[in-house]
Amino acid sequence: MEAPVAKPRGPSPRAAPFAPGVPGLIWRNKRWFKFISEVATEVSQVTWPTRAETRAATIVVIVLTIVCSIILAIMDLFWSNVTDWLYSL
Repeated sequence: MEAPVAKPRGPSPRAAPFAPGVPGLIWRNKRWFKFISEVATEVSQVTWPTRAETRAATIVVIVLTIVCSIILAIMDLFWSNVTDWLYSL
């Protein structure tokens, strides 16, 4: 009696190249695959800022945040004093 021959284990011709789950569903769904492909194409065409531009923009944001915080603190102090004065009448 012959021993049974094991079939080779591997992906079937119709199997998705990704593991099952969300990536597999996206790969199999033509609309999602087209959308993801278009997003990847668009992102590759983006002109990203340089390190110096990013640093300059970050400094501007931090400085403006501090300035706005100071202005709001002054307004809060002023209106707090005004309301305290009104309540003391």
